Amino acid sequence: MKKLLFILFAFTVAMPSFAQEKKSGSFVSVNVGGGAGSFNPSIKSKVTTTYSDGKKEENREGYKFKYDAINFFADVEYTFNGFTTLFEGCYGQAKNGEWEMKTKVTNPLVKLDESKFEDKASFYSGSVYIGPILFPKKRFQMPILGGIGLTYNDGEPFNKLSFDFCYKVRAKFYITRNVGLFAGVSGNIGIAGDTEVLGGKEDDKADITMHRLSFEGGLTVMLGRKK
Repeated sequence: MKKLLFILFAFTVAMPSFAQEKKSGSFVSVNVGGGAGSFNPSIKSKVTTTYSDGKKEENREGYKFKYDAINFFADVEYTFNGFTTLFEGCYGQAKNGEWEMKTKVTNPLVKLDESKFEDKASFYSGSVYIGPILFPKKRFQMPILGGIGLTYNDGEPFNKLSFDFCYKVRAKFYITRNVGLFAGVSGNIGIAGDTEVLGGKEDDKADITMHRLSFEGGLTVMLGRKK
């Protein structure tokens, strides 16, 4: 019983320190970490199918790829009164690539040189995010961010630059006043223009889009604070 009372007393004393508020103001942090997830490009075009009875149907057909992916990143974060702006650089590798043709017809119109398809790829990206922080003055915080970026994708048949719409949700816990750990999820949808279709006319193109999803974790270090 005495041990139980001692534990309860220690927990009661420790709680104010554990949940203490961080001082308001602005500060800069550096975050480093890595993640694992999926990289799923697709190459599709709008195709009109005319049936024997004259009925027409429009669909998007083409290729869908699926890779396992890992990535490594570093970012600089500027926080001010519950909002944060984050600049991130990222490098990733994708492997074990698989693909399938998504079409409703026997002889697909969206046709690429499948002999050039690679089962691995890599990507290099730079992004900027902005968004609010839940529990901004606590040891435990949750940034919820959206942003834009550019990614160079290196791998056939989609070795192109893409413009990305990005999102990121993290859960941070500060072990000390300036050092913490975080885990979360991030992803993006990238638009990479188009590519020519084999055997098609000059204006026959297929659109390339990129989808990335990653579960990430890492270390955050607060470099300075402006009171």
